[in-house]
Amino acid sequence: MSREELRTSIHAVEHSSTLREEVKKYQDTNSILNLALDYGFSITNKDLKENNKTSIAMKYFKTNKITPIKIQVKFPINKFRA
Repeated sequence: MSREELRTSIHAVEHSSTLREEVKKYQDTNSILNLALDYGFSITNKDLKENNKTSIAMKYFKTNKITPIKIQVKFPINKFRA
């Protein structure tokens, strides 16, 4: 399964009141994954875990700024004058 298919399935849930009501009935991940399969989405538990790891990493990089290392190089002025 690709990340794009996961996005597509999430989009379907967000935009279908019927599907949204179906998802609300289930409390565990396996039931939701089986429901997704019934609707034609081949999402696995591994896909959800990988997406979660990616989301955590993306959130980290959005909220934390890493200051670049600045290297100050000093050149002797006399060497560059004609």
